Amino acid sequence: MYQFNATIPIILASTSPRRRELLDQVALPHTCAAVSIDETRLVEEAAIDYIGRMVSQKAQAALQVLPKAMTECVVITADTIGVLPDGAVLQKPSDFADACAMWRQMSNASHQVWTAVQVSRMAQRGGQWQMDYAERTVVRTDVKFIALTDSMMAHYWHTGEPQDKAGGYAIQGLGAAWVKAIDGSYSNVVGLPLVETLDLLSQAMQTHQ
Repeated sequence: MYQFNATIPIILASTSPRRRELLDQVALPHTCAAVSIDETRLVEEAAIDYIGRMVSQKAQAALQVLPKAMTECVVITADTIGVLPDGAVLQKPSDFADACAMWRQMSNASHQVWTAVQVSRMAQRGGQWQMDYAERTVVRTDVKFIALTDSMMAHYWHTGEPQDKAGGYAIQGLGAAWVKAIDGSYSNVVGLPLVETLDLLSQAMQTHQ
């Protein structure tokens, strides 16, 4: 298990209960800070560029909300999307029709879940927060779905679970019934690849001891 310098606060710049629960699962002391950015994907923006831009902008937004009482901290930002074999990006469904359109492409087929994670070292100087260090990675997991019927999709939508999930499902929830197999990190599909995140944290702590 990793052991981190307890004197340096770790901030998860996310309100996602799933990411918070994953860090709790490995007993990583942290606090959460809400950040707000425009998550609109640019026209013809590649998936890898999109999620990289999201975690970078979230880290920049975190500089505006970090407590003045601290002098330094490490900030974790993350963004998760689904990606079809043709490169199409699966984000949070806007409505039932949008969810069904995604699910029909995922039915009886494989897709990938990508999570970009950035760990940034922040320091306060002259009353202003600055970013001293940042490193990021992108983790990909293959997910295979069973064949879906219209009634299955309608029932799942009405549970309320898919609405705020990338790809319109939660592998840690009711959506697990649709997952035939995965190849790669399970925690990545939930929303935060733990092994890679802890490795980035370890690098950040060692680099700035």
